[in-house]
Amino acid sequence: MMAKKEFLMKFASKLVIFDPMDRPIPNEEENCAITRNELNELINGLSPSTNVICNVPMNNVLHERIQSRIVEENKTCITITESYVKQAKQQGSKFNK
Repeated sequence: MMAKKEFLMKFASKLVIFDPMDRPIPNEEENCAITRNELNELINGLSPSTNVICNVPMNNVLHERIQSRIVEENKTCITITESYVKQAKQQGSKFNK
């Protein structure tokens, strides 16, 4: 049992942890748990990245699939916006969306 624990401790000491939110790494002495509300506040308080290109390796089939989903999502957004505009014109100042 001791050999297993030693192995795990050696193994764990060589791991590199990457946290994209750059939070403190937990240890045994302190409770580094975070509540859902605290995480939401942390995420909402982050400043947006600008001029960043996200490269994701994918083949042509996956690229076409994601592009078609983006086009469909844009169409859905346009449809919703157009319905809001139509409702706003009909309801005038009563429109609340």
